[in-house]
Amino acid sequence: MTSLNKFSINGFSNLTDCSFLSKLSNLMYFDARNSGLSTEGEDGKTLSNLNKLTKITCIGINSDSIDLSKLEETVSRLNGIGDGSIFDINACGLICDRKNILDTLSKCTKITRLVLGMQRRGYYK
Repeated sequence: MTSLNKFSINGFSNLTDCSFLSKLSNLMYFDARNSGLSTEGEDGKTLSNLNKLTKITCIGINSDSIDLSKLEETVSRLNGIGDGSIFDINACGLICDRKNILDTLSKCTKITRLVLGMQRRGYYK
């Protein structure tokens, strides 16, 4: 499973333990929208595990229990480069549509770069 670079748990609302993330060292794109994952809880089981993944470039989050100040290393790594097609949209960087999560950026002191990006695909006939 270490070669996996795109992974979506979108819609797995009962999933609350993300200790599996530590085994995904090549993960670049992670969609945790509409899941039960959080930055709160027992060490090793929260989204803070993303901070250990050095190749991550795009994440999607929207759980109300996410505090970006606990993901500062991850947020700084998101570079906006690549194919975020896992999201069924053109996506890069931090994908988040919740104001309360974005408000937690005000507690951050170590973020060196912030890339927010998402664009729906359009089709012409």
